[in-house]
Amino acid sequence: LARKGGNLALGEEPVKEACARKTARLVLVACDAAENTAQQAARLAGAIPCLEAPWTKEELGSALGRSSCAVLA
Repeated sequence: LARKGGNLALGEEPVKEACARKTARLVLVACDAAENTAQQAARLAGAIPCLEAPWTKEELGSALGRSSCAVLA
């Protein structure tokens, strides 16, 4: 529903923009995302909650209609 409504940022750059605009409410990182990606997501999130999701990149991507997704907001 969030993706269909345009309220979901998928990927590093869109998440970076959503965090900068303060429109992100939660940042999720796939459990198998690279350590660098997870650290960068946490830095970008700042005061926004940043959690590790229990799903892999492929599982997240499949649920969102993509091949993979490491980070989303």
